[in-house]
Amino acid sequence: MARFSRAHNKSAASPLQPSKGIGSLIFHSNSPAISVRDSRRWKKPPTLRCGRAGNRWHRGGGLADAPEDGGSYDLVVVGGGIAGTAAAISAARNGLPVALIQDRPVLGGNGSSEVRVWPEGKTRQAPFPHVGEIVDELVPAKGRGDGHAKGGAIYADERKLAVVRAEKRITLLTEQRVTGVVADHEVAADGKMGSSNLWNVLDVADPVQVLKCKDKDALSLAIHEGAAAVPFPRCPWAVDLSTKPFPRRSPAGGKPAKNLRQDLGAWFWESGCDRDPVTEIEYIRDLNLRAMYGAWDTLKNVDKLYPNHRLGWAAYIAGKRESRRLLGDMVLTGKDFREGTPFPDGCFPCSWHIDIHTPDPAFDKGHPKGDEFTPTFTHGKEFTYKGPCWAPYRTLYSRNISNLFMAGRDISVNREGLGPVRVMKTCGMMGEIVGQAAALASRHHTTPRGVYQNHLAELLAMMARPGK
Repeated sequence: MARFSRAHNKSAASPLQPSKGIGSLIFHSNSPAISVRDSRRWKKPPTLRCGRAGNRWHRGGGLADAPEDGGSYDLVVVGGGIAGTAAAISAARNGLPVALIQDRPVLGGNGSSEVRVWPEGKTRQAPFPHVGEIVDELVPAKGRGDGHAKGGAIYADERKLAVVRAEKRITLLTEQRVTGVVADHEVAADGKMGSSNLWNVLDVADPVQVLKCKDKDALSLAIHEGAAAVPFPRCPWAVDLSTKPFPRRSPAGGKPAKNLRQDLGAWFWESGCDRDPVTEIEYIRDLNLRAMYGAWDTLKNVDKLYPNHRLGWAAYIAGKRESRRLLGDMVLTGKDFREGTPFPDGCFPCSWHIDIHTPDPAFDKGHPKGDEFTPTFTHGKEFTYKGPCWAPYRTLYSRNISNLFMAGRDISVNREGLGPVRVMKTCGMMGEIVGQAAALASRHHTTPRGVYQNHLAELLAMMARPGK
């Protein structure tokens, strides 16, 4: 069983700005101790200290010296996005006691009302039409007018919570954050990935190999038109765009966009290129906001457009498109998608194209390197493939941590391989498979790797059965 404690008494690290979409870390039975803190009670201490002073840090940060026993579980899922939530439900329905830990008050990650990215990816594909049923329980069918940065209700926060709360084997711990795991880890050497605020966010690492300017969770923008003029103050602290182009602004200025709701705050507002999405996420978020306010300042006060419009909503949490990729027994590549490589352990269908974002040269001029906020994406025949492509189970568990599963954007893929797997419905189907595999591992007293080596036929048979 996995022991779990709320708060911790080993070491501490100051948390980053909350961000979405990294992926889920999923620990199977015999898991190491996992320490979690309550996000609501935590407050930043004046200094970060180690050793004997660590206890003073805990008291200053609102944490007890001794952790509270949170119970024992066969599976601990860290991260309540679509992937982690689906994994918890799948495992619980296959008989496992599960702890689902989420550092926000809602589930869904990028697909929640806090970030408002619409989940993409095709579910319930042949030859395993039941894979994706849990995802379809969590994510409503896309209606007319649904999409990115719309009204919060369409992202169905309560629907996701209701599905999880109906599962008696799931202990849901919202506003809790994992701050330490007693285990070794391995991170892919070829880069970290990015984030978005709708507006959007990016990532950094190796400038050659990392996915640049991934749809960093754009600062989702809503705009409302009123019957009277709505002034907007000048923003000298924002990015100065008065003499610069940005998406949907006429080169000469003074020309309104054809569709204001779609043209501003959409996926192509994305910053953070060449910046680390983990250690610099607050900078990336702030740059997103400064770009958004700079653009609106320019449109209202320089170009004299949209006198009756006002800003309605912007995501204050960055939704990541990429972060660390952990290494499994198989590293999926873009070449595998292009060549249609068949895998004996193909377990989740991929349908999104090889979608990689980099800064758009048309909008880079005048911005320091790393401060670009407008991406372009890979397109053309060389970035397509015949789908769906069933990706291998071996990408869903760690090669060097014996009881660690992964689901989401943290799975074992290379730079190009992330493009097709990273959309939320696809990530959710990874979670469904992980939940089934965890049940098999528990039943047979084996590891995630052991499921592949000795029980693959049984996993494939489970995939052919209904997920409800």
